[in-house]
Parts: sequence; C-alpha cells; structure tokens
Amino acid sequence: MSEIWKQIVDMVNERFIVRNEYVGRFDADGKELGEAIDWLLAEAGVEYSMEQELCFESPGYDTGMVFAAWIENGKLQTISYQWEAM
Repeated sequence: MSEIWKQIVDMVNERFIVRNEYVGRFDADGKELGEAIDWLLAEAGVEYSMEQELCFESPGYDTGMVFAAWIENGKLQTISYQWEAM
C-alpha cells in the first residue's frame, strides 16, 4: 500500500459520506470526489491520470465512478471509487 493511496483513503473517509461500497459524490463544501482526488494527486507532485464516468443519471439518483492511477517510487498505483448522489 502506497503513501499516496493511504492519503486518498484518509481524505475520502474524512470528507465524504461512505456507505458500504459507495461514496458520496460531494463533500460538505460541495467539492466533487474526483476534484478532491485530482487536487491531492496534483499536490503530491507525481505523474497521474484521473478519470470520472457518469454511469446513471435520473432526477432522484446519480451514480458514477472515479479512477486514478499514478507513479509512486517507480511503481504504478491505482484506486477507484463508485460514488452516488441522491
């Protein structure tokens, strides 16, 4: 487990609602999950790629995915989250 991976997990657990396998799409300040991960990776100063995908959208419920990959200590690291918004 990499240091940046731990930082992402800690940030998500502190700022976003986590329910079972889903994470809330927005934190209390209205920042989107993908934006928060993107910012953290940019601040870490590593080469990275971050993508978001909206999977389902309706008037009462949305769900999507966030995927991130980065190079840390010469190794490829990845993390993904499925988010939901109600």
